[in-house]
Amino acid sequence: MAKTSRKHFDEWVGSMPEDMEPYLIPIKEGKNSEEGKAPDYLEITKRTLQEHGLGWKEYRELKDEHGVVKLKHLAELTGEEVKAKGALKVSSWRAPCAKLSVKEGRQRIAEGKNLALVTRGVIAVMDIDDPSKASKILPEELMNTLTVETRTGNAHLYYLNGGVNNCDIQGVVELRAKWRYVLTPGSYVPPEDSGGDGLYKISRRRELRTLTVDDLPAELKTRMKKTGQDVEEVPDDYSPAKLDEKVKTPCPFFEGGGKDLSSLYLDFHNLAKSLVLSRLQVMLRNFLAIGTDGEGSAYQIRLMNEEVVLVNEKDSLPLASIEVKTSKNSVKPVKGAYLTLKRGIPSILVEINTEDVHVMDKKCADKIIDRAKDQLANLMKLEKTGWKIPDPYLCKLCSNKPCPHHKNGKIQQIGKELVEEKTEQLDKCPSPTADNIVKVIEQILQDEGYKILNLNPGDKKAET
Repeated sequence: MAKTSRKHFDEWVGSMPEDMEPYLIPIKEGKNSEEGKAPDYLEITKRTLQEHGLGWKEYRELKDEHGVVKLKHLAELTGEEVKAKGALKVSSWRAPCAKLSVKEGRQRIAEGKNLALVTRGVIAVMDIDDPSKASKILPEELMNTLTVETRTGNAHLYYLNGGVNNCDIQGVVELRAKWRYVLTPGSYVPPEDSGGDGLYKISRRRELRTLTVDDLPAELKTRMKKTGQDVEEVPDDYSPAKLDEKVKTPCPFFEGGGKDLSSLYLDFHNLAKSLVLSRLQVMLRNFLAIGTDGEGSAYQIRLMNEEVVLVNEKDSLPLASIEVKTSKNSVKPVKGAYLTLKRGIPSILVEINTEDVHVMDKKCADKIIDRAKDQLANLMKLEKTGWKIPDPYLCKLCSNKPCPHHKNGKIQQIGKELVEEKTEQLDKCPSPTADNIVKVIEQILQDEGYKILNLNPGDKKAET
């Protein structure tokens, strides 16, 4: 028997504004906590093929060497114009064919499968992860709106979007305003040991309150200001690294991945990176960041998940992302800009080879992403013409083997040159590279209004 509830889904639909049809997408059946919240890519692919009048045979034939089929491939096969912006994957939940009508959603719930509402600038949803902490920062009046109880017993607060954007306080609250999704009432995901019953359902029926930036507490408002430009306009089949690679080539048919790095190179890279980051953390133990918010909160400075994070017993605040590069000409500015805007924090770009440490802030990131989107638009126009732009260097890095200009860029490493080069590079690890990163972190802290307390002023390098 299905654990989903059509009754709760219909009640939720009836609570939505009359002039707004919810933007629904299919989510997998809630067999476990992971699948029950993941897009049903098989269903999305089926719907996309049906839209183009194609079947699985054509789909299998269209798969490229990476196993990817994009909407533009289907459009080319049928002679249609691409309806989606960019070259979205066939299975992307953002693809137009992923959208379900309310009738289709109701049928899906009846079959025991889940649904999600995609926020696209009209509805905003506040996802409460930690009710006790959230209650300390969210004004009480923000609670007076349509509220849905989640599988864990926590809450989704629904609002009309009055100009807010995505922003989060990690582990406390997430504001999902543009191109994010939440499971709808009627969906079911096993609650595990959370205290909930697994079913999403309305717990407080109210008209949707309009949420503006002025309504937000300072903690969320600050994060929204940092996040700035919405990078969701970048097609989601580009990872930050692939986007960087794509826009730095003039040829629309360039495909990355042609440069095959040896395992020796990768091992040296990992060793150098580990030397720098472990040393950096040792040095940062000697510092505390003191907030100037009136409470004078003190934070340790830690490295977590490629980010510099301020941590104390009550909070965990990302300060900057950090990326360490070891090869020459390997800094990826577009990737850094993307991550800066996506995460709402500066990116620290480290070049061990030159000992340089760069900071990508929001102002620069905005301009870079603007130019990157312009370049993507140019490449899409060129792609329609079929014109290729060969380059003696880039063609060696390209993995588009069917292209007549493709060149085998693999270089056999024979001899001791690579080992000597990478061994010399280790002389710069961990210092002075780690010292330079500390200086940059100190500057970012000062720019953010923190005071810095050196616990060991006589030995900044913290020799162990």
